[in-house]
Amino acid sequence: MRHDEFRWPIGMPLLQVGILEGELTMATRKPRSTEPFTTLDEVLDQDGTREAFQAVAIKEVLAWQIEETIQAAARLADCSIPQTATE
Repeated sequence: MRHDEFRWPIGMPLLQVGILEGELTMATRKPRSTEPFTTLDEVLDQDGTREAFQAVAIKEVLAWQIEETIQAAARLADCSIPQTATE
């Protein structure tokens, strides 16, 4: 029996692959617990910068939405049927 270990795709849990009599078997490691880690919100709260980051994020989303709307309106104007002047 041959055992190989690899990570595919990169960042995925380690896979142990064993080939026994033409069969492929895979066993994955148990995922790590995230309990000891702090969240980004907790870090920003400790620094006192959470509200500022949220305000910047909201402004960026609104700017992106406005830009998308302007581009959609420009595409629509380009596709519209030209009107001929009647005399």
